[in-house]
Amino acid sequence: MTTLLFAFLLTFAAAAAFTPWVGRLAIRLGIVDRPGGRRIHRKVTPRLGGAAVLAGFFVGFLVFLPQLAPNFRPGQLLIFSLTAVFLLLVGFWDDRRGLSPPVQLLSHIVAGISLAAAGMAIEEITNPFGGKIPLDQLQVAMPFDAGGRMLNLPADLLTVIWVVLVINAVNWLDGLDGLASGVGGIAAVTIALLSLSAVVDQPHVALLALLLAGSIAGFLIYNFHPAKIFLGTIGSTFIGYVLATLAVISGGKIATAFLVLGFPILDATTIILRRVATGAPPWKPDTRHLHHLLLRRGFTVRKTVLFLYGVSAVFGLTALIAGTTGRKVLMAAVLAVMLVTLLVWLARPVSKTKPTRKLAR
Repeated sequence: MTTLLFAFLLTFAAAAAFTPWVGRLAIRLGIVDRPGGRRIHRKVTPRLGGAAVLAGFFVGFLVFLPQLAPNFRPGQLLIFSLTAVFLLLVGFWDDRRGLSPPVQLLSHIVAGISLAAAGMAIEEITNPFGGKIPLDQLQVAMPFDAGGRMLNLPADLLTVIWVVLVINAVNWLDGLDGLASGVGGIAAVTIALLSLSAVVDQPHVALLALLLAGSIAGFLIYNFHPAKIFLGTIGSTFIGYVLATLAVISGGKIATAFLVLGFPILDATTIILRRVATGAPPWKPDTRHLHHLLLRRGFTVRKTVLFLYGVSAVFGLTALIAGTTGRKVLMAAVLAVMLVTLLVWLARPVSKTKPTRKLAR
């Protein structure tokens, strides 16, 4: 426990130290968000904050690499790190120049493929009625792979879909000060606690999760409302990528991972379904996310963020206490129905006599 606490505090201190410097760099490069349009902030605010989260995480990652490495196959942590650098470069370009949604989506797919190619894939899921359901029954040779690794279906395909879904779920949360970073931190702490349980017993996963949680917490000092710096695409993509990876390598499997990340995943899923149903492209931005709907109902930015922290914590707590996979599936279904019901209720037309808030950035 002393090691885990030190890991959290190390990345917390590193991210807190890096963030002001990153903010000054973003201003110098002109990578800023300006007030106006769908944005609620009232002054020019630097982006690129996610670079501080990433830097803080990898400071701890390098320090604890000797303890982490024996728990992974050769090359896995290298591929994980190189993929993170790739997403950093893509995110930096999007924050500075802007990339089309299809190009961003392609980068997320590449990240998922890299993870699967490294052998970190969802190889089985627990059957809520007992036993395991293997997902690597169909194997297809990949002649370009000198190591002779086989393509496992549907395991590798499901892994790619999972990575893309989680990255975009976190990315779409980044609409209010501290929302994506705070929810990401809650998810990381939950995964750490689950990994330390007697049933899962994966301290190396807990270590990685707390490295992420610490770096997010150090950044959140500057990101909570009123934010002095924003995550940017770098940050939301990196947090989503690491959370997706942790869920894949954790012994908690899909039911637990869905509970831990249930709130952002359900929000993203309902948005996609609504856009498709209305004939709009799934990536077209709108103001129908849960945080937008709460602002319309008169919630302040701070109250909206704290309420959604609570929702995320409820999902995480449920994952910790649910016990069996069957119970987790049942609780996930109950929470999903409750959240969708809330979304439908909030989506009703707002009375003109009720105060509303300006929409998020």
